[in-house]
Amino acid sequence: SVINHFCFSSSSSSSSFRCWHHRQKPKETNTNRRDQPREEDEIMDINTEAQQFEGLCEQYYRQPDNAQLFERLNHFQTSPESVQKLCFFMERCQNPYACLFGARCISSLISSHWEYFKTENRSAALLHFILGFVWQNGPRVGEVITKVLIQAYCKVSKLESITNEKTFNDLKLSVTRFLQSEAIEHRILGLEFYKQLLEEINTRCNTLTIAQHRKVAIKFRDEFLLDLLLDLIANLTVIKNNPSCELNPLLEKYIDRSVELIIGIFNFDFIGTNMNDSVEDLGPIQVPSAWKPTFESLSNVNLFFELYIKFSTSSKAPRILEAISLLASVKSSIFTPKGLTDYIAALMKGIQEIMQKCRESLQNTDNHHQLSRVLARFKTSFLTRNFHQIDFYRPWITLVSEFTSHSFANWNLFSNSILYLLTFWSKLFAPCDTKNDNTQLYEEISFRLFNDYLDSHLKSVPFVISNSLDEPLEQIDALQEELDKLAEVARYNYFQVSRSVMQRLGEFSVQFEKMAATFGADPVLECQLAWLVYVTAAMINGRSPYPPSADVQTPNLDGDLSARVILLLRVHDNRLPRITADSVDFVIHAERSFLQFFSSFRKVYFGELMNPVVKVFERLSELVGVKSNTKTLELIIMKVTSNLVCWSNQPFIISKTLELFKDLTSGYNISKQITKLEIIDNLLQHHTSERFSFLDNPLNFKSRTSYYTTLGRILFNNKNLDRFDAFMAPFSQRFQILMNNQLSPADSKLLLVGLFRDLIGIMLACQTREIYETLFEWLFPNLTMMMGNAAEIYFEDPDVISPLLKLTDQLTSNIMGRLAFPNSSPNGILLFREISNIIVRYGRKLLLLEVPEKKEYRCKFKGIRMCMEILSRASRGNYVNFATFELYNDPTLSDFISIVTKLALSIPTNKLFSYPKVLVSFYNMLEVVCQAHFFKYIVTNERNALPQLFDLLFEGIRRIELNVFNESCNAMDNIVASFITAKKRNQEVAQILNSHAASQFPRFVNLFFQMLLYVDTASPWTIAKPLLGLILIDTSEMNSVCQSLMVSQKEENQQKIFELFQNLTTGISNTLLAQNRDVFTHNINNFRRDIKNFITL
Repeated sequence: SVINHFCFSSSSSSSSFRCWHHRQKPKETNTNRRDQPREEDEIMDINTEAQQFEGLCEQYYRQPDNAQLFERLNHFQTSPESVQKLCFFMERCQNPYACLFGARCISSLISSHWEYFKTENRSAALLHFILGFVWQNGPRVGEVITKVLIQAYCKVSKLESITNEKTFNDLKLSVTRFLQSEAIEHRILGLEFYKQLLEEINTRCNTLTIAQHRKVAIKFRDEFLLDLLLDLIANLTVIKNNPSCELNPLLEKYIDRSVELIIGIFNFDFIGTNMNDSVEDLGPIQVPSAWKPTFESLSNVNLFFELYIKFSTSSKAPRILEAISLLASVKSSIFTPKGLTDYIAALMKGIQEIMQKCRESLQNTDNHHQLSRVLARFKTSFLTRNFHQIDFYRPWITLVSEFTSHSFANWNLFSNSILYLLTFWSKLFAPCDTKNDNTQLYEEISFRLFNDYLDSHLKSVPFVISNSLDEPLEQIDALQEELDKLAEVARYNYFQVSRSVMQRLGEFSVQFEKMAATFGADPVLECQLAWLVYVTAAMINGRSPYPPSADVQTPNLDGDLSARVILLLRVHDNRLPRITADSVDFVIHAERSFLQFFSSFRKVYFGELMNPVVKVFERLSELVGVKSNTKTLELIIMKVTSNLVCWSNQPFIISKTLELFKDLTSGYNISKQITKLEIIDNLLQHHTSERFSFLDNPLNFKSRTSYYTTLGRILFNNKNLDRFDAFMAPFSQRFQILMNNQLSPADSKLLLVGLFRDLIGIMLACQTREIYETLFEWLFPNLTMMMGNAAEIYFEDPDVISPLLKLTDQLTSNIMGRLAFPNSSPNGILLFREISNIIVRYGRKLLLLEVPEKKEYRCKFKGIRMCMEILSRASRGNYVNFATFELYNDPTLSDFISIVTKLALSIPTNKLFSYPKVLVSFYNMLEVVCQAHFFKYIVTNERNALPQLFDLLFEGIRRIELNVFNESCNAMDNIVASFITAKKRNQEVAQILNSHAASQFPRFVNLFFQMLLYVDTASPWTIAKPLLGLILIDTSEMNSVCQSLMVSQKEENQQKIFELFQNLTTGISNTLLAQNRDVFTHNINNFRRDIKNFITL
C-alpha cells in the first residue's frame, strides 16, 4: 500500500522525486563509477533550474499581466511531462510563490491529462509525493498551498477509484497516519484531506460520465462515509469529556474542522439530486436507512448540544449550531415510532438547554441566526403531532415563543433570523382548523407574536429614519416573504388579531387625517401607514382559496379590515395632488402598500377559483358605501387611473399599477365585468398622453407596452370591437405627423419609439384571426412603409431599433393561429414581403456598421438576434406559400434568407458563444434555414459561407453544454435530407453540396459515434436522425470508426463490436421515410446499450 512507501523523514524529498519510474536509476557498480561526475553535473543543473523557476514564479505573481513570464511558464501548465520537474522544484524551493504555482499546475494537469497519469503507475507516484510533501512542509507553506495539493490528491483518488477498488482504503490508511500524529497541526491536515475528498466526491467532473460519478459517490457513501462520521463523533466526544481541555487556537481550529467535516457529511448528495449544489435550505436530509442506529443513539445527538454549551463563547459556536440544524433535518422515515419520539425529545431538550443556559451567547447574531435555522428546519422535518407527544412540550413551546418575541423586539440585531422564526411558527400553525389540547395556548401565542412583530416594526420607523438606516419597506421581496409567513400565524387566531389591527387602523386614521388636512407629509406616519396596510394585505391574502364551509366569520372580518384601508386610501388620494417633492420618497411607501392591498384583495375575492363572497361586499357597503363587487372593482380601476395621472415621474409605481391593471383583466369572469364599467368606456375614449402624462416620460416607455396590452384586451372584447376605429384614431394622427415631418428630429424619435411600443402592446392583445385581420387592414401599408424607412434611418440607434424589431416580430408571429388569412387573400404574401423589406433594409446597413466592443451587443448583436428570431417565426408561421416567390422570380425570400445568414455569420464565433440568447436564436434559425426549400438559397447565394456554417454546427453538436444540441442535430438532418433529395433529382444544389459539403460529412459521422459512446446526456433519438442520412450517403466512415474502436479494445471484444456495428443497418432501406427512421432509432438504442456493457472507455 501507499503507506508502506510513505516517507516522513527529512529525506522524503529525494525519495519522492525518484519514485517516478522514468527517473529511477539502476544500482551503481564499480564499472560505471566513472559516470558519477556527469550525474553530479545533472543534479547541479537541475538545482540551478529550480532557483530560476523560483524567481520566475515570484515575478509571475507580482506581475500577472506579463506576457513574457506567462509564455516561459506556460509549459508547466500544459504539459503533463513537466509534473516530474514540478515535484522536484517544490521540494527544493523555499519560496511560497513557487510552491503555489507548482501545486496549481499539478491540480490543473490532473484534470486535463488524466490519461497520462493513469498509465505506468504515475498516479501512485504522484499520490506518494503529495503525502510526503504535505507531511513534511504542510505546516510551513501555509493553508493555501496545502489545500491545492490535497485537492489534487483527492482528485486522483476519485479517478483511480473507478478501476481500483482499494483506493479509498489506501487513502484512509494514509490519512490515519496524520490523524494519529502527536502534532495537532498534522491532525488538522488529516481532517483537511477528508474535507477535500468529500467535496471532490460530491462534485461532478468532466472526466467521468454521470454514471461513473454516481458509482463512485455510492461506493464512497456505502463503504466510507458512516465510518468517517463515527470517527469524528468519537474524537469530539473525547474533547468534550476532557475537563482539563483548554481552548487554544489550534484546538479551536481542530474542533472547527471536525464540525465542518460533519456538516459536509450531512450535506452529502446521498441520492444524486444535487449535482449543482442546489440544496434546499429547509429540505430533509436523505441519509441511508443503515444509519438509523447512529441517530437513534441519543448520545450522538446530545454531544453537539454539550459541545455548544461548553464552547458557546467561542467563535466556532455558530458552526456547531449549523451541525445541530442538520441533525434536526434528518428524514423522519428512518426512525421507529419510539425512536422518533426519543429523537425529537432529545432535540427539544437540547434547544431548551441552550435557551436557558446560554442566553448571553445568543446575543451574538451568528449564534442567534443559526439557532433560528435550527427551529425552522426542526419543524419542517417533523409533524406537529410528533411534538405533542413530548412531556415538556408546553414549557418548551412557551420558551421558543419568548425567544421569538425577544428577536422581534431586537429586530435591528436579528433581522436575518426573523424569516426562519416565522417559518417555524407558520408551519406549526398551518393546520389551523385542527383543534387539540394546545389550541388555547396556540391562540395566545399567535396573538402575542403577531402583535410583537407589528409593534416592533411600527416602533422601528423613527429609529430607522433618524439613523438613515436601510428601510425594510424598500426590500419588497424579503418583506413580502415575511408577511406571507406572518399571515399564517395570524390566521390561527384571526378574530382577535383582526380586531387588534382594526383598532390600530382606527387610532392611526385620526393622526393621518390631521396630517393630511395640512397637505403635509410626516415621514414617520407615512411609513407606519405603509406597515399597517402591508400587514392588512397579507392577512387578507392568507385566506385559503378553499375555506371550510363553516368559515362564516372571515369574510366579515376581511370586510371590516378592507373598509378601514379604503377610508385611509380616500384620505391619501385626496392629498396626492398637493404632495411636495421633498416628501415623495416617504409617500411612495404608502402608495406601494395600497397597491399591494388591492392586489391581495383581487386575488382572494376576484380570482377565477373563488366563488362570489357576498358577505365581504355587504360589510363594505355598510361601512364605506361600496355596495357590490362591481363597485369595488370600479374603485380599484379608479385607483389605477389616479396613479397613472399622479405618479407619472415614478416608474416603479407606474409599473406596479399597470401590473395590477393587467391582473384585473386576466380572468374571464372579471374581464366581462370590467367591460361593463363606465370608467372603462371613458378610458378607452381618452387613453392618450393628453390625460396620462406618464406616456411622455421616457422612463416609462417600457410600461407603455403593458398599458396598451391591457387596454387591447378590453378593446378586443366582442362588446367593444366596434370602437376600434375611434380607439386607433390618435395613432393615425401620430402617423400623419411623422409622415409630414412636422417635428424636430429628437421629438420625431420620441414619438416614433412611443408609437412602436404602444402598437407592440396592442399586437400582444391580439389573439384571434378576426382581430388580426382588423389590425392588419389598419396597419398596411402605411405602418410597414414607415417601419422600413425608420430601420434604414435609425439602424445604429438601439432605442429605436429594439421596439421596431419587436413590433416586426409581433406582426409575423402566428400566436394562437391568428395569422390565418382566407385562401383568396394575398395578405400573407404581402405581409411577408413587408417583413422582408424591413429586415433587408436594416441588415444591409448593419453589415457596414462598426461599433466599439463595449456597445457591440446592444448596438449590433441584439438586432441580429431579433432578425434571426423574426426569420424563424416567419418561416414557421404557416401563412404563406414560399414557392410563390420562386415561381414569379420574386427575390423577397432569397434576399431575406441571404441577409439574415450574412448577419448571423458576421458574429465572431467567440462572441457568439459568449451571449446565450444570441446563441440560441442562431441555432434555432439554422434549424429553419437548413430545410430544403430554404437551404437551396444558402447553397446558391452563400456557398462560400458553407464551411463556416458546418463548423458552427459541429461545435453546436460537440459542445453539448451549450444547450443547442437538438437544434444542431435537426439542422444537420435537414441538410443531409436536402442533399439526398437533390441528388436523386440531379439538381444543381446536389452538385454544389457535393463539392463544398460532402467532405464535411465524415467528421460528423465520427462525432456522432463519439457522442453515443462517451456522452451520456446525448439523446440517441436526436443523433439517429442525421446519422441515418449520413450512413445512407456513405458507409465508409462508419466502418472506419468501427475499425478504430476495435483496435483500441481487448481482442475478445473486437468481434462483438463488429457485430454491433453491422446490426445498425439491419432492416434499413435506402430512404428517409418515418418507418425507416424508427427502425434505425431502435437499432441505435440497442447499439448504445449493448456496447457499453463491455467496452473500455
